[in-house]
Amino acid sequence: MRTVWGEIVLRRLGIHYSFDLGLIRRLVFTGLPLYFSGITSFIAGQGDRLLVVYLLGSYYLGIYQLVALIGGVPSLLLGSLQSALIPSSSYHYGRGVPVGEMGGSAFRLLSLFGFLLALVGAGVGPLFLTRFFPAYGVGALPLRILLVSVTVTFVFSSAGFFLVTGANYRPFLVVALVGALTDVVFSLLLIPRLGILGAALAQASTDFAVSALTLFFAWRLHAVPSTRVERLIAALSPITLLGLTWAWPLGVLTLPVLYRLLGLVRRADVEVVRRFTPPKLKGAVAVLEILCNE
Repeated sequence: MRTVWGEIVLRRLGIHYSFDLGLIRRLVFTGLPLYFSGITSFIAGQGDRLLVVYLLGSYYLGIYQLVALIGGVPSLLLGSLQSALIPSSSYHYGRGVPVGEMGGSAFRLLSLFGFLLALVGAGVGPLFLTRFFPAYGVGALPLRILLVSVTVTFVFSSAGFFLVTGANYRPFLVVALVGALTDVVFSLLLIPRLGILGAALAQASTDFAVSALTLFFAWRLHAVPSTRVERLIAALSPITLLGLTWAWPLGVLTLPVLYRLLGLVRRADVEVVRRFTPPKLKGAVAVLEILCNE
């Protein structure tokens, strides 16, 4: 139904498909690093699980799979925000708005919501696990680690979408290769000694490497600005580690205050959210208004 509706909309706009073999060849050649990175990205994201079942057996894989599933929930919520930001950015890029300007706005917004989700998720997630799945209680600490690492990585990896917008594909291959190598090496070292906790630590190590490299390339290629604001946001990311302790509510309270005091939310960011937020969710805009000190 989505495909049919999309075709109807395109035809109403007067857009029709055409076949240009030369263009297809150029697109395939240009995107080769991105295609190959998909293979290594799978290893970076799933290598720890494959090694869990190989080294520990299917019993522990079942526990780790559930933990990893719950650990990805905040990223799904962030994905809904990103799904609005990215197409909007592509539209404005086509109208001449610089990639760095769009990337900076998306990065600032995703960092605020992502860091808060990481803290809340890591604090509440283990309670959810032990309440509804008491037999999986051994996965409580690995769950906290994954909730923090996966969610924070989603924030920094969002810069990669603006590398795509700017047609910079080769960094993806480098990031994916490093991520795959890191995941396999740390999994082999930690899983035999620490079990599924080692798997979670291996995934967190991979997430850290992927986040650092993605942000490095985004700054180097100007997909995201490297101003005082973006550097401060990167420096604030360790606050999410409070999610691994009982002090996670302190992080939830402190983070918005720091964003306000340090001026990390800009007026342009508020207007971006205002444009795509439905009327029933205008409360989110009001919160950003409070955090913006421009």
